Amino acid sequence: ITFHSLEDRLVKQTFKSFEKEEKGVVITKKPILPSSEEQGINSRSKSANLMIFEKNFASFLDVADDITRFAKLAESYTIFSIEYLSVRGAIRYYYPDFVAVQKLKNGKTCMWIIETKGWEDKDVPLKDARAQDWCKTVSELTGQLWNYIKVPYSDFINSRFKTFEGLITALHSSKSRGLL
Repeated sequence: ITFHSLEDRLVKQTFKSFEKEEKGVVITKKPILPSSEEQGINSRSKSANLMIFEKNFASFLDVADDITRFAKLAESYTIFSIEYLSVRGAIRYYYPDFVAVQKLKNGKTCMWIIETKGWEDKDVPLKDARAQDWCKTVSELTGQLWNYIKVPYSDFINSRFKTFEGLITALHSSKSRGLL
């Protein structure tokens, strides 16, 4: 998500360079803008631009039977971040894409930190490990189950899931087969 033209231009330039370096494929040449209905509900959304993968993923969470609520985390509004050490040893801040609440079969809930990924840089495994550690620590401290999952674009876009649990199962299956 970008909120003004300077951010949007930087994102477009970055995506073009990733495409040239074969780190990913740009799916939408133009950002998806919020509908009139969305703007009526949330006036701040008037300036938000969302690329297609995150829009599709948000739509999936919206209809997934076992997700009771979710939020797309915008760095500049939520300010939620997790510190991690970059490959260069510097303290950096990881801003997750989504947080969601999943209703489990036993009636309890699980809080999820969700990262959608179209490409990965060298810091991504460090962010993943830190997010998993954060979830473990918060679960122990609060008694509320927290988990982290990374959703690769290629795995999500080529499949259709009715539940978040179905997505998790498919991702874990891909990982165990060495595809992730």
